[in-house]
Amino acid sequence: MLESPSKQFNSSPKENSKEKEQKKGSAIILRYLDSVVGRNQSADSETEANIKKHYSAKSAKEKADELYQKMMVFAFRRQDNAKKKNGEGADEKDTDVKVNPTLISRIKILLADSEARKFFSDKYGEARAERLSFRGSDLVKKWHDFDDDIIKKTKKLTKLRQEIFQEKIKNKTDIEEAKSEIAELEEEINESKQAQAGIIALEGQEKISEQTDAAALLHYEVLSKYRDQLDEGFVWLPSREEIDAKSMSVLESGNPKQTRRGIFFISEPGTGKSEQIRAIARRLTGMDRVKISCGPRTGEPQLLGQGRVFPGATEIEKGTFTDYTKAVSGAWTGFDYSYQKDPARQTAQVVELDEMPKVFENETFFTIAKGFFALKDGDVMPGTDKKILPGRILIGSGNIGQHHGPKAFPPALEREFIVIPVDYPEMKLENPELYEFMLAGLLEKGGMQPSKNELRPYYQKHEIPEAERRVLPDKSIVIAEDKLVTDPSDRRHGFLYRLAYAVKAIQNSYMARGGENAYIDYTKRDILRYKDNDDGSISVSDTGSQIIVGTTITLNDINGWMVGYKEQARKKKSLGLAKWLQIKLKEKVGEKHEDRDKLKAIFEHFHLFDEVAVDFDARPLTPKEIGYLSPRVPRPVYVEKPVVAELPPVVVEEKNVEKPKVYETKDVVLAGGSKTIKIKAKPFRVD
Repeated sequence: MLESPSKQFNSSPKENSKEKEQKKGSAIILRYLDSVVGRNQSADSETEANIKKHYSAKSAKEKADELYQKMMVFAFRRQDNAKKKNGEGADEKDTDVKVNPTLISRIKILLADSEARKFFSDKYGEARAERLSFRGSDLVKKWHDFDDDIIKKTKKLTKLRQEIFQEKIKNKTDIEEAKSEIAELEEEINESKQAQAGIIALEGQEKISEQTDAAALLHYEVLSKYRDQLDEGFVWLPSREEIDAKSMSVLESGNPKQTRRGIFFISEPGTGKSEQIRAIARRLTGMDRVKISCGPRTGEPQLLGQGRVFPGATEIEKGTFTDYTKAVSGAWTGFDYSYQKDPARQTAQVVELDEMPKVFENETFFTIAKGFFALKDGDVMPGTDKKILPGRILIGSGNIGQHHGPKAFPPALEREFIVIPVDYPEMKLENPELYEFMLAGLLEKGGMQPSKNELRPYYQKHEIPEAERRVLPDKSIVIAEDKLVTDPSDRRHGFLYRLAYAVKAIQNSYMARGGENAYIDYTKRDILRYKDNDDGSISVSDTGSQIIVGTTITLNDINGWMVGYKEQARKKKSLGLAKWLQIKLKEKVGEKHEDRDKLKAIFEHFHLFDEVAVDFDARPLTPKEIGYLSPRVPRPVYVEKPVVAELPPVVVEEKNVEKPKVYETKDVVLAGGSKTIKIKAKPFRVD
């Protein structure tokens, strides 16, 4: 096994100070938690007995992870309570707020376990030392400068877009200036993002441990952002940002006072189309979209509003009204019901036409939809007496392919919609989006529960020929480097890394059944092949027929697996990540009979059904180690320090030097008293 990056190098000049920082950090957090337990009320003895029983079967590592999470929960709850009590910006240290006694008892019991306490303090101390040591790094400062720039300019960009879509900017010249500013902001934001990616990849930099460690900590921040976005319902992976950019270029063109051309997101199920539409709606309007589920009979009630009767009405004419809440009429007029005198909203909402291909042969839908694109600001919404609002957008979504019915967009609608393909996230050596999506799903506040061996890609040490070795500025010589094992099915890779490639293989095989169409050539992707074995089973091979399946694994499936793992990991008898995921994969194999052998062959190709060992006592991962899990972060090179020859000590030869003689002197005044001199005193003698 390779040593971890932190153990591959001699960092002796900083090692003592780092160890001191670790011990200091450990002592600080333990004192803090001891004071938390001492200051706050704990639960009753019966509750604490049940808590002890719950934790009794858990390993020290699991308890340490649990303690870290409880600490974070305590901090967030206390801060939230302080804000509720004293307002935004309140300091929870200076407030007297109540904390759940059961939470305090959990912290108390976990702290009392000596092994868990040591695991926890070591983890926190090391993480704190890592952050302190790289806080002043030039790379870290540059990355954060770019990040601040992106956040500031994205806010400005979003505000400008909303003002244009909601027609708060009315003057034609001002609109053109705003569009020019939007284009400049987009370019500057993209440049900053590329610069950030270059910093993490250490482009133009030597891959020494100090640099790669900083890059790993920065990528941990990226994964943490993904984790926060996942909680909000949509992760802005690089491929999703590309789709967003294409969408904005369509929506920002045309006459803002007229209904803009629509967008149609084409893809297979589970790629995140609806989530992408929701994210676009929130960016442009600050509101959620109105979703209309399309079908062969979709018509006026679904698009223009449903007729309702007031409860208790005795006369039909006086007791009816129209419900606009789930229709285009409500989204574009701001009215929820026909009887309202004033609109509930002042700007239009984005409308999503979900499963839009199901209405491709519906003449009623065609007629109404064509009329939507002819509307201008101030017009009355068809079928109502309400005026339409600015900022009207239609976004359709659905699947087009030989296995989905209609093969192409109807010409009548194609003139009104721009088709944008939405693929599953990429999974390649240079762009491991799907793997990073999985890591974000496993990440919790402060850490990650699985062991490193279950997660990480595998690297192999490669010696550099002497003639090709580089000499660094400090005279160190680069003698070897770690290279990622390119075969994703290699069983030395962690389970999660292999799983990401297996899931992508299934997604590709599922999409390939769509054949060719005008928008996506599903055949131009890496499709695994299979051969028939003598025992009647099949296995993946280099030759043979392509594996085409009728089922897929969606992003929601993946996130559900990760959430499920974290929930069961908190139970008394928890499974390791690999064993948990094996259960989910076996359930997937059993779901659809006709694909059972093919799915099993793919999973076995990536060694996902091999026997796995659970390492419950593995050391918890620090933020730096979590950052190193991604192949985007370079691994540190192996260096050899120059050998300085020790010179023999200089021996000074002592010579026989005559010691100075000591004389007794006396002062004598010369004649005239002009000068006093010293002369050697001699005994007075008369010759």
